[in-house]
Amino acid sequence: MRSGIWRVILLFLAICMTAGILDHSTAQADNSIILSALGTPYFQNFNSLSNTTESDSLPIGWVISESGSNANNRYLASNGNSGIGDTYSFGSTGSTDRALGGVQDNNLVPTFGASFTNHTGGVIKSLNIKYTGEEWRLARTGRIDKIIFELSTNATTLGNGVWKIYDELTFETPFQDQIGNKDGNLPRHRLDKLFTITGLTIAPGETFWIRWRDHNDALGKNDGLAVDDFSLIPNGVDNAPTLVTNTPADTSVNVQLDANLSFTFSEPVNLSEGWLSLSCSISKQHAYSVSGGPITFSVDPNLDFINGDICSITIFSEKVSDQDAADPPDLLDKEYSFSFSALPLPDDAPIISNLSPANNAIAVSLDSLLSVQFSEPVAVTPGWFLISCTSSGLHMADISGGPMTFTLTPQNRFHYDENCALTIIAQKVSDLDLDDPPDNMPSDFSVTFSTLTNPDTAPFLQSSIPSNDTDSVPLDQAIELTFNEPV
Repeated sequence: MRSGIWRVILLFLAICMTAGILDHSTAQADNSIILSALGTPYFQNFNSLSNTTESDSLPIGWVISESGSNANNRYLASNGNSGIGDTYSFGSTGSTDRALGGVQDNNLVPTFGASFTNHTGGVIKSLNIKYTGEEWRLARTGRIDKIIFELSTNATTLGNGVWKIYDELTFETPFQDQIGNKDGNLPRHRLDKLFTITGLTIAPGETFWIRWRDHNDALGKNDGLAVDDFSLIPNGVDNAPTLVTNTPADTSVNVQLDANLSFTFSEPVNLSEGWLSLSCSISKQHAYSVSGGPITFSVDPNLDFINGDICSITIFSEKVSDQDAADPPDLLDKEYSFSFSALPLPDDAPIISNLSPANNAIAVSLDSLLSVQFSEPVAVTPGWFLISCTSSGLHMADISGGPMTFTLTPQNRFHYDENCALTIIAQKVSDLDLDDPPDNMPSDFSVTFSTLTNPDTAPFLQSSIPSNDTDSVPLDQAIELTFNEPV
């Protein structure tokens, strides 16, 4: 009964692994393997694997995934003499000729594989895959053990996504003679596997995964099987190279004066002299140096930009060509043009440029409006001004205008013969530009004024020369009139 239950558990685990349900712990090399051109093969012989000590160092893009109580996401170097479940760097003792594989037991299930990203510039329609399967340990005779080859176009790790089995690339134990370690480099213990996977549609920039999943022996006695001398050739329909991203982006603002430019293409490209033009409104035409490639390039202008520069960039189609041999198309799909602006002139804090009434103004009318003009457009928040008078006290006011000139209409009239102060609160006034700091006024600003001293009356004549009713006035007499106030 216990044996039957164990078989059911193992079957469930195998189904979950195939469907990508189990969340395996993984050890992953940096980055994905870049496929840069259609028809160009990728090779991996695994000779960079450790041949002595336990390690997690893998070729770029290759991943191991272990599940079970003994999983540690590291592999051991082995010549096939161990039947303990683990991921192994198989090879003769001390030899640098290595193969990547594993042994499964009740405490560890190994899976290994790699991810590939399409940077060919075209759509991958098929994959020519070839590798040599190697037998490094036989656990028992009279049955078939194997590592099952699978491919996924939607996985993001070895443990998720939907996977399809390809029997043509599945490696079965080739020779069953005597239980124990084997030399996987001998012809009878190795077998070349070759197959073309068709029916694919892997667009530029998309990633696909491959893996080998260890088949479990019915009695839990699993062989040590490995992969060596792997190659993959992407085939498909070539597209013209395109510009994928550029930094700064089109219409960017506030670009740093010493900024470098970056351009990423859809596939590896060659750049001819004069492939890019960089011209600015103030600093004019720029020479530049180019680094990086063949997909992402950095452009370093020979001179820094100038505050207020508006710059234009053009990439010329006929000067950019792809590196693959599947031509045409060969040249960049079109001419690209875009612009950006550098940092503006250093920002100054907003200040008061004009106030009405002016400071120390006299005889201000009781229903006078107040005007505040700033040096640049500003935003104001409630409480940004204070109107205080010696007799009429604090004044509320209605606000109109902006964002540079604001009009304050006091809600109550001033009193005769009083002194008033208008104060602008610095922290309540901020500029509207993005070049900050400074953002607020540097300090509060105040003016004082006084109102009319008496109620206003009509002007009247106080005296005249000659005076009223004077007789015998000379013909050339000047007439002088004196009023009680300026008229």
